[in-house]
Amino acid sequence: MKKRLILLVSLVLPLSSCSLIGFNSIDKVKVNIDSNFSFYLDKMKSTSLEESYQNYLFAVKALDEQYQKIDDLLVNKNAYSSSINKYNEISEKVNLEYFKNHDEFLITLKGILQDPSYYSYYQDKIDDAYFYKNLDENSLFYTNCYQGAKNVSSYVEADKLKEVTLNFENGTISYQEAISSFYSFLDTYSIIYKNNNLYDLYLDLYTDKENYPLSSNVKDTYSYYYQAMNSFIVSMLNSSYKNYFIGDFSLTEEDVIYYLSSDSPQLENLKAQEEELVDEFSLNFNKNNSKYDYKKNYLELLKVRQKIARELGYSNYLEYVYERVYYRDYSLSESSKLSSSVLNNNEILSLYRKYLSSMSNKYLSSKISESQIFSFLKCADNIVLKVDEALLELKNYGNYNFEARSNKYSGSYVTNLDNKNKNYYMFVSTNGNIIDLSTISHEFGHYLGLTKCDHTKKGNTFSLDVCEIHSQGLEYLMTNYYSKILDSKSSQALINYQKYEALWALVSSSAISSFEEYAYSQDAQTLTISDLDMMFNTLSSNLYTNGMTYTDIPHIYIQPGYYISYLVSLIPSLELYAMDLNQAIKAYNVIIDYGETNSLSFVLEKAGIKSPFEEGVINTLIDNLK
Repeated sequence: MKKRLILLVSLVLPLSSCSLIGFNSIDKVKVNIDSNFSFYLDKMKSTSLEESYQNYLFAVKALDEQYQKIDDLLVNKNAYSSSINKYNEISEKVNLEYFKNHDEFLITLKGILQDPSYYSYYQDKIDDAYFYKNLDENSLFYTNCYQGAKNVSSYVEADKLKEVTLNFENGTISYQEAISSFYSFLDTYSIIYKNNNLYDLYLDLYTDKENYPLSSNVKDTYSYYYQAMNSFIVSMLNSSYKNYFIGDFSLTEEDVIYYLSSDSPQLENLKAQEEELVDEFSLNFNKNNSKYDYKKNYLELLKVRQKIARELGYSNYLEYVYERVYYRDYSLSESSKLSSSVLNNNEILSLYRKYLSSMSNKYLSSKISESQIFSFLKCADNIVLKVDEALLELKNYGNYNFEARSNKYSGSYVTNLDNKNKNYYMFVSTNGNIIDLSTISHEFGHYLGLTKCDHTKKGNTFSLDVCEIHSQGLEYLMTNYYSKILDSKSSQALINYQKYEALWALVSSSAISSFEEYAYSQDAQTLTISDLDMMFNTLSSNLYTNGMTYTDIPHIYIQPGYYISYLVSLIPSLELYAMDLNQAIKAYNVIIDYGETNSLSFVLEKAGIKSPFEEGVINTLIDNLK
């Protein structure tokens, strides 16, 4: 029921640049699909089964030709460096034109497959006919989400629930009557929730556009409905029907603690200040506004968050997020010791410097298209059983964006669009080169962990660290399949890059999480920007990245305390990488099966993988990396 404010995001890594290649002028790119496309769709409804099928083939060919434009634009992005705004415009139009027709095609196909004779005929000729016959039209992203979910801007249903809550507390209505009203409210709340998430996604898809097509008050509407829902739940949990309510809505112990930890007016005010500062940062970061004072924003965030921690009875804000946001089963002191052990390990630093000095962009700049990306992801079916099913859903419902536009948010993540149907969206900012394979396999690991887990193994917690093993574990296991789509030199270059990336991630995640520990352990009222600069420069000195600063890391603004999970999850992921492949695949499937709702220590034990906090694990890791 509650909105999870956690995006599963990618680690910030240095990226290599692509070289320019020749390509036709972008002004010559034809945006529209074959003008006969609508005719083909209409003829698919023909009473002649063979004529229907032949026009199905014509429609597929037209869609394939349209998709080829997407491939060409991604591969040739850097050919348009002098007209990048035009490139952004054309890329957007080509992608949207494709999905508009793609959805119309699927809806037409589903319609004719409802007829048993058509279904029988097509079933012998096309793959996955059963899927298309049972297609969920409400999950088509372009048709139902991009165009805007049902716009609800009135507060009527929220006001009704507030009245129900008051009547229940006064004893004028029964528990069953209150619950019946609550179910009606949840139908509208699902739309509000979806609108809110779509608003955030839209702003990431198009950072240069101010307004989402739905409405300007989508955030205010969501906040109003969420507060009404929260008040109702708190009222139920404070009543004699508490246990009934927990059972009816499958609340975990953490859910109960969350809802009963009601905010004081002072705390609500502080959280509002925090949200305003985060939104301000995000808006400027997404637009790459070099004039904005990001350092001042971070210092203000530290001050507000320190007050929030004290209001909640914590001496350190990170202790609060460890316990109440990420539900970690390890302490701040344990993670601090782990990051320090990496930063003080000369063998790791020496190995990192070795790979850094040997890195070459010669083959890493090799081009990659979207269709090649999906061919690569198909290789994951060697690792995870349900990959074909996941790709079928991802591609057909259009819940992804791999465009290389510069007017997109620069990061990558997987997020839930709909709390009712659990439609997860995969957002990746690509570069058009083979390094994209690393980022996309990372995010696909998140997608699999969220959509293909074994629901019978559902736990009663949330583990960010397990989620990051889903992603990083797949990222490293997929290096075994680079050679399936790349030539030998490009494949080896990318494997070497992955090893470098692993070392970069070990050192950078340790440095950044240590920086956060420092920032939140100081008195924010006396802390200065100069203090922060000096500490970050000291901790990041081993990274040898010219000009990198903490303002380049959106995580510490948007999701404070997140970064340590990259380190904690990377170590088990590299343990998987060092295993015999068959043994690693077996262990990884166990981790996927347990999803995101079981603790890190529990899942690692089930998978037969050592804890990153166990004595000697770091030394073994170094030996394997060597």
